[in-house]
Amino acid sequence: LVPSQDLALQLGRTFVSLTENLPLHCCVVTGAVSNKALIDTWTDASVCVGTPAGLAQSLTTERARNVVLLVIDEADLVLSFASSATQVHDVVRKIPTNAQGVLLSATLDEEVEALRALALHQPEACRIEASWDADPSGNKSNVQYWVSRLSCLDERFAWLYVVLRLRILRDRILVFVDSVLEAYRVKLFLDRFGIRC
Repeated sequence: LVPSQDLALQLGRTFVSLTENLPLHCCVVTGAVSNKALIDTWTDASVCVGTPAGLAQSLTTERARNVVLLVIDEADLVLSFASSATQVHDVVRKIPTNAQGVLLSATLDEEVEALRALALHQPEACRIEASWDADPSGNKSNVQYWVSRLSCLDERFAWLYVVLRLRILRDRILVFVDSVLEAYRVKLFLDRFGIRC
């Protein structure tokens, strides 16, 4: 569930490009008349990306019964872009209670909290908050940016270990890698040295 037709179409295209060699199918459902034909492709879809208007129109009880994962992306925008918050609530109420839910939002206001209570069951919250001290000039003094382009994989792991163990970079650190597999490798590497990640 995404806030806008543009985002739904973009996600649909991305899904198709990422799964072109897999037997998976994506259906995009928005409130636009031009997308009504896509609703018929729902039955063989592995993933359905839709706007509140599109899903409110096309999500029947029978179709909803097969949903195992509900992702509400940009929940704060989903609620504000929807012509009516009831569209979002209608979609969420049709999803089985045993379906896993994921809700992503930049803000957590009362509306988002109400949607969280409706869509998620025994949720685990992951809040990422900026907590830095700004100096009088307005510069954020505790935010550091560090880019390292090391060609050898062993050098990358050694560099990461040294930077974290010697606390060259402090507080929260984001490490970008080029694949999910590489992310797991980094996690296992750091776990081995007792560095929480």
